[in-house]
Amino acid sequence: MKIKYEVRDLLSVPQGYYLAHNISADCSFESTVASQIQEAFNIKYWVENTMFALDLFVGNVVLDANVFNLITKENRRCSVDLANFRHAVVDLANGCRETGLRKLAIAKLSTDEDGLDWGDVLEIFKEAFEDIDIDILVCVLSEDDIPDDEDETNEPDEEINV
Repeated sequence: MKIKYEVRDLLSVPQGYYLAHNISADCSFESTVASQIQEAFNIKYWVENTMFALDLFVGNVVLDANVFNLITKENRRCSVDLANFRHAVVDLANGCRETGLRKLAIAKLSTDEDGLDWGDVLEIFKEAFEDIDIDILVCVLSEDDIPDDEDETNEPDEEINV
């Protein structure tokens, strides 16, 4: 896994990237990023129907076209629980692994309106994606949002033949 940060809007990433963002189980799509994705892709109805049909809940992911919708809380008024967030990211990683996805773009998930610490979120991503060959582009609002060690790489351990 390789993580790279860029100052850009999530919806402006180059072609070939899948997007990932948070939603609540009530499908309110009211957070800043979720409302932008809904406006751009008009996926709310499809996501609601898929969640109902597959009996999905907090901690799962719904994929529509090239957008992963991480269900991270019960409703828009709830806080994001770190354990539920971890389950959703693991589900995301499994989806990426199963589809052979090589490029994923995210904002700093659950850090603004939901109050999670980016360091905690980043550790969850590193654990979930550690053995996946994928480039993760983190879209940030300003240069101040980019950590000092801008490109963070987590390469799988090399195999040692004995």
